[in-house]
Amino acid sequence: MLIAQLGLLLCILSYVTAKCQQNGDTCQMHTDCCSGMCLTYLSRCTTCPNCNLPYQIG
Repeated sequence: MLIAQLGLLLCILSYVTAKCQQNGDTCQMHTDCCSGMCLTYLSRCTTCPNCNLPYQIG
């Protein structure tokens, strides 16, 4: 019975597609973003580390 339930779960999971987050969307890890770059301290996807900072560096 357990093997059948595991097989059903794997079958269902094979139809689930992951959707990556666009720039400006919320993220927790770099893999969440389509660009592969997550500013984890702001929880936002971006294309480069200094593009979307709310303050100036330097």
